Amino acid sequence: MVAPSWPAGAVAVPELALRSRERVNSWKLPSSQAKRDRRATVFGQDPVALLRAV
Repeated sequence: MVAPSWPAGAVAVPELALRSRERVNSWKLPSSQAKRDRRATVFGQDPVALLRAV
């Protein structure tokens, strides 16, 4: 099976791979609220970008 190439145009695939390789329940939240908010924003942008590409 060959992976489609279109996701690379929708999201930054290397960064997405780094973010999604660990289980969510193994994460430790950043100490500051600003850093937690930034993480939530970044993780929310990935699926939105993929859905828009479809």
